Amino acid sequence: MAEMQISRRDIDSLADKLARLEPELTAPERALLLFMLGVAADSINRSDAGDHPGALVSTTNDQSVPVVVAMTASVPSIEEQFAKAFTPAAAGEVQLLRGSIGPSPVD
Repeated sequence: MAEMQISRRDIDSLADKLARLEPELTAPERALLLFMLGVAADSINRSDAGDHPGALVSTTNDQSVPVVVAMTASVPSIEEQFAKAFTPAAAGEVQLLRGSIGPSPVD
């Protein structure tokens, strides 16, 4: 499993691309995107709480690298993953990638 270190520059670049897309989004699409960001933030905030064994996100004391994501050999398309994630009957089929906040190796 390869680890992909995400830099602040990567985060800023994606945020810029999403900002350019925002004017084209319908109100429900914008709400869904904001919901996704909230779910990600909630998961990351809870990662060091210790009350969620098996969480997808872990943290280390040294958080100089924003995110490290464990990439599998075959990752489905973003379109496929997105469609499944928000379809309750298919959500269990979404390939979950583990991550960490900081330079810790992910399992």
